[in-house]
Amino acid sequence: MRPDETLAGHAGRYRNEATGGETILTADNVRALKAQRVEPCNPKVPTLLLLDASDEVLDYRVAAAALRGCGKTIVYPGGSHRFEHLAEALPEIRALYAA
Repeated sequence: MRPDETLAGHAGRYRNEATGGETILTADNVRALKAQRVEPCNPKVPTLLLLDASDEVLDYRVAAAALRGCGKTIVYPGGSHRFEHLAEALPEIRALYAA
């Protein structure tokens, strides 16, 4: 939710295990993320927050709390950071765009 804060202590070189490529995250990159922050809630914009409770990277409760009152939030049990519930969520996504 606030990558400039959560990544602050993680500058360095990282290897992508899937591709073998390397990424370098610098302190300047992390600072630049702060400029990309947006207001979490615009009541004029329909919002649907889909979360997996077992996300191993992000605590779903932080996102749910930050976006409380910003639309509809659905927390699916289990899952992972890859969001395992897309098939179940499709009706909700379609309904959002049909509105």
